Amino acid sequence: MKRRLCYLGLACLAAAVAASAGYQWCPDVGIPAVAEAVGRKPRIRPDYTDTVIPPNIAPLNFAIEEPGVAYRVRLHAGVGPGIEIAAGGPSIAIPQDAWRTLLAQNRGGRLGIDVYVEQPAGRWSRFETITNSIAAEDIDSYLVYRLLGPVFTNWGHLGIYQRHLETFQESPILRNTSFQGGCVNCRAFPAGRPEHFSLHVRPPTSKPFAGGMLAIHEGQVARIATQTAATSRLPTYTSWHPTAPLAATSLTRAEQFLHGAGAEVREVYDLESDLALIDVRTGVMSSTPAIADPKRLETFPGWSADGRYLYYCSAPSPQRSPTQPPHVGYESVRHDLMRIRYDVEDGTWGPPELVLAAAKTGLSINEPRVSPDGRFLLFCMTDHGAFPVLQADCDLYLMDLTKDGEFPYRPLSRANSDEADSWHCWSSNARWIVFSSKRGTGLFARPHICYLDSAGNEHKPFVLPQADPLFYDSFLKTYNVPELVRGPVEVAEESLVRAILPGGGEASPVPAAR
Repeated sequence: MKRRLCYLGLACLAAAVAASAGYQWCPDVGIPAVAEAVGRKPRIRPDYTDTVIPPNIAPLNFAIEEPGVAYRVRLHAGVGPGIEIAAGGPSIAIPQDAWRTLLAQNRGGRLGIDVYVEQPAGRWSRFETITNSIAAEDIDSYLVYRLLGPVFTNWGHLGIYQRHLETFQESPILRNTSFQGGCVNCRAFPAGRPEHFSLHVRPPTSKPFAGGMLAIHEGQVARIATQTAATSRLPTYTSWHPTAPLAATSLTRAEQFLHGAGAEVREVYDLESDLALIDVRTGVMSSTPAIADPKRLETFPGWSADGRYLYYCSAPSPQRSPTQPPHVGYESVRHDLMRIRYDVEDGTWGPPELVLAAAKTGLSINEPRVSPDGRFLLFCMTDHGAFPVLQADCDLYLMDLTKDGEFPYRPLSRANSDEADSWHCWSSNARWIVFSSKRGTGLFARPHICYLDSAGNEHKPFVLPQADPLFYDSFLKTYNVPELVRGPVEVAEESLVRAILPGGGEASPVPAAR
């Protein structure tokens, strides 16, 4: 025992000396000197192959889907020592510190992954090298999302969580178990800033508190009373103006019904939907008939990068008789992509402009999000309606806003799948997008990360990495509305709860964003 401790102490000392000298120390894990070449790449899961990864992403741990009794992996790049890993099973856990160093030394370079598998007879096989690119640009360091089960008409535990993308650390922002089982969602961050954001809460059936918007500024929380005598509808989808203390939001009344059969039996449709502006300093709402037409369904507001235009989606309300069920005509609802000029200085609106007609695409256009550099608009299209996450045909599209006249657009063919791809967001440097995809299961949405180069060309997306590479096989919750932010949300959950529950806070002024 004393001899083992001595060897361990010497190993630790060697590691410390190597670290202080600037070298990465790794024990000899026995990469085989002789191995039979396999004329293909290994099967690994998740599929972290032939993609572009951020230089600040957590380790891409993976499972090797090749039969064997032992496994060896070597990660290498152009600069610095590689990483060698020995495993008795197919799951490969990459040391975080060594991974972080290797990526930091090779920004803009290539990352190779060599996989060796030992067969029962002691013979080793070596597969072709997996090669990924390491981007020069970081991704925003945090991802905020809602976790919930595959709900129908009721839900149990749900909450808003944040994940540090450089590690595997996840922490709750607000859980519905902390405020009597209500619903929380529809977060919005101005320019990806975590210290100033909003989220919306809805009361449970018993209605022990009023729903509405919570606005957060540098740790201070205020509940804005958005329900008035003029409208009882709560804010839903929200977009913060990039420079003014204003938030554009949709005031939507939606319902759900179930089909009798099909791969996806749920259907969500809007009965009413208008757009409005909320002054977050006062809680006062305002609008214009151009975006609050009772004969149309206006939804999904999204500001341009300079704040001069509000992009949104609009469709005519279905015509039905008073005796017909409210969902009649839902399948005919297809949204046009619109925009309207807004002058922050005097608060005036211009006329609405048609950007892309549903009649031209034959599809319903949803969720317009302009890149932070103002060059591109990312949106999704599906057969009908304004709830694309429930429709397997939903795909992502990219529009070039730098062209004059009719703006060209195209599908993100490398990012799209056979299942619903939606709920997309941009990183603050406009080089990365994150979106929810139901690929693989058709039921559970998982965050996927995709690199867009300076020309707007997308690269193969990859799923959010987890410490356990088989995590998603048994995780029975869906990731809803992922939002990239530039740092952690530091407001305490208790502060949010105090603003939600009775007596915990009313429509207070909120300081303007700087």
